[in-house]
Amino acid sequence: MSKLIGFLIPLLLLVTSVTAQSDDTWVRLAPTGGGFAVMVPGKAEEQSFNKEEIFKSKIYTVILKNGSDGRAIYLAGFGDYAASVKIDPQAELNANRDNFIKELPGTRLLESHTITLDGRPGIEFTGDSDRATVTSRFYVAGNRVFQLAAMVFKGVDEKKNVNRFFDSFAFTN
Repeated sequence: MSKLIGFLIPLLLLVTSVTAQSDDTWVRLAPTGGGFAVMVPGKAEEQSFNKEEIFKSKIYTVILKNGSDGRAIYLAGFGDYAASVKIDPQAELNANRDNFIKELPGTRLLESHTITLDGRPGIEFTGDSDRATVTSRFYVAGNRVFQLAAMVFKGVDEKKNVNRFFDSFAFTN
């Protein structure tokens, strides 16, 4: 089971307690050593997590609000398993999907399909709840897991921005 999920879910659930980005300025996020670049709609907040010596991750979030109401959350991150951990890519992708949906209260999986990017296996899925719709992509490269997620709150049209976010993702090594 993926260690990445345990660190990403709390950020999505704490949307009301985080200072939000409110403008539509897009910036390139390419963290040093991250192995990826993506365009995000504002300055991303970084958080690092270490789970024992077996897993280390960094996640970057941008939270958009309309006044005090949530509009969308954009998340990009990566996590590294220790070299001693052997990963079955498809099992890891499926576990990440299942755990991610399970950890979002009231969210049900709507669709899921395998994807690849630059030869790296991935999974894309969409979940829905009474509050929001979330679309996520996970990729596996060696012992590194990458995640992108966009959570859009009900009543908000964020499709153009969500597409821009996912379409801009690229591996940099």
